[in-house]
Amino acid sequence: CGKNLEVCFSKYGSMSLKAKYGHEMAIRMVLAALERKANVYGRYIVPLLSVQMDFYLRVFVRVYTSKAEIKKSAAKLGLVIQSSGCDSFFIQPLAKEMNNVHKCSTVQVPQVCGETGESMRIAGPIWTKPIHNLEFVKSLLSMFDKNYQPDGGNFDACKLGAAKIVKGILVAVSEEVPDVPLFYCLPSLCKVLRCSVPPMAKVHGALINAGYRVSQVHCDSNGLKTDAPPEVVWDIMRAWVKKIEPDLDPTKASKKAAKRFSGEEMNSKHNARVAILTKESKTNVNFSIPGELLSKLKRRKENLDRISRWTPNPQPNWGPKSRAKGSNKFQTHPKNRNNRNKRRGNGNNGKRNFSTKKAKKAS
Repeated sequence: CGKNLEVCFSKYGSMSLKAKYGHEMAIRMVLAALERKANVYGRYIVPLLSVQMDFYLRVFVRVYTSKAEIKKSAAKLGLVIQSSGCDSFFIQPLAKEMNNVHKCSTVQVPQVCGETGESMRIAGPIWTKPIHNLEFVKSLLSMFDKNYQPDGGNFDACKLGAAKIVKGILVAVSEEVPDVPLFYCLPSLCKVLRCSVPPMAKVHGALINAGYRVSQVHCDSNGLKTDAPPEVVWDIMRAWVKKIEPDLDPTKASKKAAKRFSGEEMNSKHNARVAILTKESKTNVNFSIPGELLSKLKRRKENLDRISRWTPNPQPNWGPKSRAKGSNKFQTHPKNRNNRNKRRGNGNNGKRNFSTKKAKKAS
């Protein structure tokens, strides 16, 4: 139902949007629906752990009762403003707190995309607060330690059938930037500019050197979660294009793009690329990797951190299949076989064949 806006709105009270951050947006739409439903009964929710794995969502929340906290619910929700020309997006909060009183928020996002000049699309509302409780996640990770001693019972998390998968997801969740909603997809950014994908470590280093926080996400190995505004992200991508192709003329379309796209689609994609690459950058980009990040990468490379944060599919072409469809061809029950084609005859010019005595006499 996520692709269908009408169905998604009727079930969750939020409008969906086709974007690379769709999995996290689905989690936040579910949390927003839970918060609104809890408010009806005088309660509110506190997310403990919210993950997307395989082809489903898992959300763990605590429900509390407090009339004072319910008044803050509007400030926990926001709208997603997505550019129709590139991957830039903004979060528009529904309310803001002023002197312990919540009022309607003013518009904080541009009406047109600052990079491409295209129009903006609206989706949501979604949950904009953290979707994980880091203390709760760390307590779960402690259960996988060899020296862990449970308070009661004989539970051993290391003996779970999917222990490696669960631990990898928890580690990825614990490394996320907690208070930043949604994320960018690095290959999708490069697709707009028609350039090769830079190493994730260099992009992380450029954002950290610019003074922003950055991390990957548990639901996408190519995800880029950062508190940097879209213009800084595109400044880094422009610097990368100039680094690998210093003599590039952005006004000329590449031959691969000309073969793949044509007509209006080619013009829109080419115009977005030209608009982004011809814009002047305002950020001093430094692709050097900081010491803390470098030590983490060395630890993973030396296999000291043997944790698979994003597990591959167990089989090729693995996933949900299409729903079962019945057919008379495969029916073996004698009753079904005898009643086959009773409602519509083949040699009766499309007229119905009735099996009852009264119907036969009437005909």
